[in-house]
Amino acid sequence: MNGYERLCSIQDQMLKLLEEAGKIIHEEFPKHWDVAHSFWMPQIDTALRNDTRWLQRGDYNMEKTLADIRLERN
Repeated sequence: MNGYERLCSIQDQMLKLLEEAGKIIHEEFPKHWDVAHSFWMPQIDTALRNDTRWLQRGDYNMEKTLADIRLERN
């Protein structure tokens, strides 16, 4: 596999992982779904595919969602 093919494979894997993360948040942490789906998920999707259906986002990211979940669990 050449470098380009590997990069395409990595992109595909990242998109699949993003989808899996969305499903987990939606199913197990639904209270955080709206923020995740409105902010950091589209940013990642847009960065990976230049998906123009999303507008640029700002202050919220995956780390913020994880920190909020971590605080709730303690």
